[in-house]
Amino acid sequence: MANEAKPQAHTPGPWHVNSFGQILDKHGDQIADLENSDFPEQEDANAPLIAAAPDLLAALRAVEHAFAVGEPSDGFGSAMETAAKLARAAIAKADGKL
Repeated sequence: MANEAKPQAHTPGPWHVNSFGQILDKHGDQIADLENSDFPEQEDANAPLIAAAPDLLAALRAVEHAFAVGEPSDGFGSAMETAAKLARAAIAKADGKL
C-alpha cells in the first residue's frame, strides 16, 4: 500500500544550521534553536539531523514508492521489504500519525 502524496504540514525544506545552532528554512526563518537545549553536548550532532528531516522524509517516501511500484528480484526483495516497512513507519511518524 503506497503512501499517497499529501500536502506538507511542516515547513518545506531545505533546512540548514547557522553558526548559532539555529535551524533555518530556505528563507532564513527560524524553525528551531538548539543553542540553549537541555543537551548541549549533543547540539552539534542534533542540529544537522534536524535540518536534514525534510530531505530524509523525501528519501523515505521515494524508497517506499519504489517498493510499491517495483518488482524486486531474488535476494533484494527481503531487504527492500524491510526498508519499505521502516520507511512507512518513519513517514507516519513525520506525518504525526504515530
